[in-house]
Amino acid sequence: KEYEAAKERSQLTRSHVLVIDEANMVNAGQMEKVLKKIYEVDAKLICIGDDNQIKGHVVSDIFRGLKETVGFVSLTNIIRQKVDWMKQASLQLSNHQHVEALKAYQDHGHIEWLKDEKKAMEKMAADFAKDLMSKVDSRILAYTKREVKDLNLITREKKKKNGHLEEGSEFKV
Repeated sequence: KEYEAAKERSQLTRSHVLVIDEANMVNAGQMEKVLKKIYEVDAKLICIGDDNQIKGHVVSDIFRGLKETVGFVSLTNIIRQKVDWMKQASLQLSNHQHVEALKAYQDHGHIEWLKDEKKAMEKMAADFAKDLMSKVDSRILAYTKREVKDLNLITREKKKKNGHLEEGSEFKV
């Protein structure tokens, strides 16, 4: 009985507005099913996404097609960034002005270029350790599995040195 009641409550009706976030990840077959149901019950559909981001695992560009057919609204009010130059850089990134956006971050000391990979990893680990001490939430991103492994080792040593990690035990699996 509970299942039937829940199923009945979850039925899409004319009074519903269905919101699909990351709609660019929805493939054509999935969107067809959604659109048929929306049309059938005369509900409303709002698709949110960025057609310049990665697509779903089945290649289709249905989101871009919907934008071109139905129309769209772009959000340009930046809320997450509080500083004006960061807001501007976010708009530049969304408009594919990557060089300008990255230059703004570099000009404000948020990007540092190092020629030596080992020194760059040491610097990232040191900055991470400093953030950890200051209770600042930070992340280190790496591109390859080898870089991940190297950064993990360096960071682990810094955490041990600063007392954020106990000695522990090693074992082979």
